[in-house]
Amino acid sequence: MEYVDAYVKRTGLDPRPYLPVYSAYNFFRLAAILQGIVGRVRDGTATGAFAAAKTDLVGPLAAKGWEFALQAGA
Repeated sequence: MEYVDAYVKRTGLDPRPYLPVYSAYNFFRLAAILQGIVGRVRDGTATGAFAAAKTDLVGPLAAKGWEFALQAGA
């Protein structure tokens, strides 16, 4: 939270009440991006050598996004 404290000090804006919303959005966003990569792996059109390894990350990222969504009031 040192970074957030420095942000508040420099800008006078306090994002802390909104961090669960921002975090939920970004975890869901990353999960969706990786799900797209998983789809390309499934279809055989993935170009990255490590694309298949991303498969295992989708569920945990979405679960963490849901935790933050619950904190935000979902």
